[in-house]
Amino acid sequence: VSTDLLVGQFIDALRSKMVLATAGVTTLSGLQGDVAIPKGGTITGGWIDGENGAGTEGKPTVTQVTGTPKTASGWCDISRRLMIQSGVDVEMFVQNELLNTLARLIEVAALAGTNANGQPKGLASQTGVNTPALTVNAPTRAELLTMVEYIMSDNADFEGMSWLMRPTGWALLANLVDVRGVDNAGLTTGTIVGGGPMGNYMLDAERKAMLGFPYHVSMNVPNHALFFGAWSQLVIGLWSGVDLLVDPYSNSTTGATRIVALQDCDVMCRNGQSFSYEDALTS
Repeated sequence: VSTDLLVGQFIDALRSKMVLATAGVTTLSGLQGDVAIPKGGTITGGWIDGENGAGTEGKPTVTQVTGTPKTASGWCDISRRLMIQSGVDVEMFVQNELLNTLARLIEVAALAGTNANGQPKGLASQTGVNTPALTVNAPTRAELLTMVEYIMSDNADFEGMSWLMRPTGWALLANLVDVRGVDNAGLTTGTIVGGGPMGNYMLDAERKAMLGFPYHVSMNVPNHALFFGAWSQLVIGLWSGVDLLVDPYSNSTTGATRIVALQDCDVMCRNGQSFSYEDALTS
């Protein structure tokens, strides 16, 4: 019995959701040499005491945020028989899969790259990032507000700040009741099962916001982690587009074709103080 290949009913792969572009991360493309982004400091001022003394001299400290290309890669072998028998353009399908693979590889590294074994340094390891403590599996409203407060105290808050979490973190926060104690009228809250005027869930799933800021959910976020910050301050540098190499020789004895994808990138952080990060929101 012959098998009909229903190309029009092709089932795409289930992939982790890409969120950094939506969150507002900055992308620099078409880079060539190593990158150095100047970063200025503040000048200390002072008051002049009449004719008794000069004002305070201040010199700004200018530093640099640097980036050097790291290479993300992926490859796949396509058998000769698959290319013969398939009604789907297999080579194009695999190329698209490799493009998606590299995009996710870069996003995961942008958040948690180890800065070792060829990886970029991810946001979680960048200098200056705030790391306030949260109670595992039961963060309080005050603790979550601290993640926002630290950024504001560093004068590092910018437009477009938002939360970033895994689905497990979303489920926890969307079901966690915020009980606020006694209000100005002297009314005492009890154990409120969500929603009431004296108690709400930490995360508002209907309005897609938490503490007044939008949130994004993705499996690309490190396990147990919660991020908050101004994502425009995170920079992904690209030194190339995706280079696709078709190699019919490595597996020539079997007739298989290998497709290799390569892309040079790095992760830079303009101001680590513009972010807060906790690696133990959930256990």
